[in-house]
Amino acid sequence: MEKHYFYISEFFNCIKDIREQFPLLPIEETIIIADELGIDHPKHPKTGEYIVMTTDFILTVENGNERIDIARKGQTP
Repeated sequence: MEKHYFYISEFFNCIKDIREQFPLLPIEETIIIADELGIDHPKHPKTGEYIVMTTDFILTVENGNERIDIARKGQTP
């Protein structure tokens, strides 16, 4: 499904850049956020190391003279 979303996004002239699996924040910040919320930050099951949190897509969209970045999560079947 993510491949299809990528192809559809690429079709639109207003989309100037597509970045995949883009880090949301530095890992140190996501660890702090998880601690503040009282939830476990994701860790690699074998190594126990923290995993960088990502979004599936960041789209740079041009709207007139303005460019904005929009985070999108791909759909899973």
